[in-house]
Amino acid sequence: MCHTDNIMKDILLVTANNLGTYRSAKITSESLGIGLLSAVVEKKNYECDIIDARLYDLSPQEVSENINNYLVLGISIFSFEAIPWVKEISNICKKKNPDILIVAGGYAPTLSTQQVLDAVPNIDVVIRGEGENTIVEILESFHNRETFDTIKGIVFKKENQYIWTEKRPLLKNLDINPFPKRYAQNFADKNFEVLIEGSRGCENNCTFCGVKPFFGNDKLLHWRYRSAKSLIDELKYISKIYPCSRRIRFVDPDFLGLNPDGINRAVEFCDLLKKNKMEGYQFCCETRVSTVREENKYVFDKLKEAGFVEIYLGIESGSDHILKTMNKRITSKDSLRAAHLLKSWEIDFVYGFMMFTPWSKYEDIKENIEFLREIGDVQFDKLFHKLELIPNTPSVVYAKNKGLLLEFNANGYYNYKFESDEIYRLSIVWSYLQNYHIEFLQKIWYVYKDFKFWRQTEGKMVEKQLRELTEVSLEIFEDLCECCKQNNILSNERNPEVDDILHRYESRLNELEKRVNKKYCFPRNKMPGGA
Repeated sequence: MCHTDNIMKDILLVTANNLGTYRSAKITSESLGIGLLSAVVEKKNYECDIIDARLYDLSPQEVSENINNYLVLGISIFSFEAIPWVKEISNICKKKNPDILIVAGGYAPTLSTQQVLDAVPNIDVVIRGEGENTIVEILESFHNRETFDTIKGIVFKKENQYIWTEKRPLLKNLDINPFPKRYAQNFADKNFEVLIEGSRGCENNCTFCGVKPFFGNDKLLHWRYRSAKSLIDELKYISKIYPCSRRIRFVDPDFLGLNPDGINRAVEFCDLLKKNKMEGYQFCCETRVSTVREENKYVFDKLKEAGFVEIYLGIESGSDHILKTMNKRITSKDSLRAAHLLKSWEIDFVYGFMMFTPWSKYEDIKENIEFLREIGDVQFDKLFHKLELIPNTPSVVYAKNKGLLLEFNANGYYNYKFESDEIYRLSIVWSYLQNYHIEFLQKIWYVYKDFKFWRQTEGKMVEKQLRELTEVSLEIFEDLCECCKQNNILSNERNPEVDDILHRYESRLNELEKRVNKKYCFPRNKMPGGA
């Protein structure tokens, strides 16, 4: 073994705990990041343990109880919202074990490196971008008491200064990676959703997206995919660990890609599923609106036959003005066409949507409402989604040039002004609803998720219920829009007009809730042991 003490292990990999809203807090999933890194370092004969603080809702104190048993602490940080938790655990660990090396990686440390280092001074090394080769080289150098200067893709502390090393090249062949270590056996019932990475990157250049800044701009490697055989082999591996779990979600930004290789790979994957008699799975994936077209019907027929029950589309807006600013390279008509095709093929879909952007005008909001009424399947909280200004994205530059950029905030994004005062007032409503009407938000969200889960599980197209829920959601939003024209709503002061709007729709929502098929409810998070 590579550890220097008979008792101490080489590394503890931790996922930071930031449960977030009632929506994300109720979704149970493993961290592919620490699972993959664990498999990589163990393949190199390093001893590694995993603690997923988010999955088990653990405090820094609980995670750090046995920290003296490790030489290195690796923390995966997806969101900047986890920074207070990370700061606390790093302080505890350095106090208990001053010689421990603290390494941070993930989206937040990659996209907001300096901000993370400033906020958590006890971090010794930040891994920027992909971490498989980097973490191994860090462990090798640490054990050999060598400097980190030659390790690509990191920022590290040296004599109270931060040294930024050369960018690490992207992995060309994803098939060489071992399968991520699976560790959520206590959660893995029939409704547990297993995550798989089928590809990395995206060939598009949306101005708001963090995928390109995370992976870099190597044009030859914008989108890399694992072979169909590799995916099948991992499914076989997962079925042995989680024999009851049949729902699989591909976490790729674009499962199909934009080039023919991606389409061919998807078809081959479906054929191999059939050849290996791997039936009864429910697959979910993401692809681009432009890929959903009539000439690709044979691909989606294959996906449907293989068990793909949900396609995620990055629609983002019903305003062509906003779509152009986002560099989506689609129109609202393209999105409607894709949605209608998927419905005609009886494949369920969900979609990303941002009602508010720094450059939104009230006309864009009205166009969004008309668009959503036609496309249907409206998820209420998405009516209030804001575009987040992610560090190192073109949208930050655009907002700065328009004089809209404000300070970096505690969530890891940049605050911004709106060009329209009406848009600003409307954007405040969501904070108000979260402060004073959280039970209503939970109810309408779960009714939506239950109808969608029923549709995907039993195969019924519960169009009438979803259409009614869409209409209720849009009518509430329209009433709130009118209310905002007359009122300056504050997030921390009760507003009788807003309260009355929600009260008027409560009975209709309750009636829809009664029509949920209790046999097919969306899974709620349950801690092991029934807690």
